[in-house]
Amino acid sequence: MTSPHQTFGIEVGTEHRFLCTSEQSVLGAMERGGIHAIPIGCRRGGCGACRVRIVEGEFRVGKMSSRYVSTDDLSDGIVLACCVRPSSNLVLELAPSPKCAFQPSGTT
Repeated sequence: MTSPHQTFGIEVGTEHRFLCTSEQSVLGAMERGGIHAIPIGCRRGGCGACRVRIVEGEFRVGKMSSRYVSTDDLSDGIVLACCVRPSSNLVLELAPSPKCAFQPSGTT
């Protein structure tokens, strides 16, 4: 278990690196660092805009919408950056959007 205020390095792709404490969300730390590597939406785990795959590292997750992160996704390291807190250095990549249960219909 990590102690409060422990700081970890976060990498998104090969271009973006920033620091994040064990008490910050990855998305929040990225925003505070002025980095625009991950799409931003509601910041509360309900919209799925900030889906990422954790390629390497240990982490903790908070409550996330199961519409955007399934149990299988979580097993594959897919999380919402607004709901994940690092327990070690992390390497992330953007995750594909989930297939929605319904598709919006066009109007004619």
